[in-house]
Amino acid sequence: EVAEKRECPPEIVYDVSVEKTVKAAEKALEGKVPTENIRFYAFKLIDGDPLVNKEFPGARDEIKEEICALEKEHDDLADSIIADCRYTKIVEIVHKRLPKLRATNAEPYPTVSTE
Repeated sequence: EVAEKRECPPEIVYDVSVEKTVKAAEKALEGKVPTENIRFYAFKLIDGDPLVNKEFPGARDEIKEEICALEKEHDDLADSIIADCRYTKIVEIVHKRLPKLRATNAEPYPTVSTE
């Protein structure tokens, strides 16, 4: 539906502690990356992506307190927390979408012929 209307999908919002860390990362990256991509870069910064760390040295140090608080609250490493959030949201979206696909007799997964 969103693609047919040529609209951007709504921004996915995670739990409060993750969003607080993302906002801190966005602030650390302000003016360094295009505004339309700042959320992507913020997640990569929290993940500890080596390319982002190399491109923006010191940015991760600016959000060290937020990352430590996030890791303490979730009792896990930041990259694992972010990955878990992503996959949890994917599962939620798929579960919302599947009943609509079944109602329209659309196949939830494309079929590929091997002949």
